[in-house]
Amino acid sequence: MKSFIIILVCFTTLYSFGNETIDYKVYFKDEIVDATKYIKCNNKIIIQSCKKYNHIKNEVVAIIYPELLRYNYLKDFFETSGLELVYVNYGSEAADFSVGHFQMKPSFIEQLEKYSRSHSKIGKKYKQLFINHKLNSKEKRKIIVKRLKNIYWQLAYLHTFIDICFDKFPMIQKEKKVNQIHFIAACYNNGFNFSFNNLKNRSVLKIFPFGTQYNGNQFCYADLSCAYYNQKVNK
Repeated sequence: MKSFIIILVCFTTLYSFGNETIDYKVYFKDEIVDATKYIKCNNKIIIQSCKKYNHIKNEVVAIIYPELLRYNYLKDFFETSGLELVYVNYGSEAADFSVGHFQMKPSFIEQLEKYSRSHSKIGKKYKQLFINHKLNSKEKRKIIVKRLKNIYWQLAYLHTFIDICFDKFPMIQKEKKVNQIHFIAACYNNGFNFSFNNLKNRSVLKIFPFGTQYNGNQFCYADLSCAYYNQKVNK
């Protein structure tokens, strides 16, 4: 925890906004370049997954786009191998950490499977994600860590998450597409276990990328997702 605080201090020093509002394209200038390269490099894989699960590419990418930006300046500072070992042995309560470009946590994957198993509509569509129930907890956690490092599994979990949001919050189905993305992005950033009203309130918070403990100006995660989506559809 001490090392994490030191790193966070370094980041807030390097990326401090002061009292000025900075356009995200300026603030994330280098990260946008890296994120664009990543999306282009994996374009075929992303399109294939969207066809498989019946989702639209620009909508899917928009939801995790802010995470691609965050990943590109955190990747050189965090080594998760020690945390992975703690998680495998003791579970997400002992160690829960973000992995890969989509910055998914083990607890997030556990929640997705739990929801899918208890909701037949989701479970039927994503049954291949279920981990063999005969395996012990340690073996299951090893599989989760391995999957989180693979883009095919990351995308499969992302599609699962999107369908869970529509299943749990059916009221968003009648919303405009950009409003749907705004809400689902907020769910991705905060977790889908909150109530609809709670998530709506959280969806406008400007606490990205440093979280609630940082006092400087920041961005709204869901706004960044919508900015990416609008840029793509208005080309």
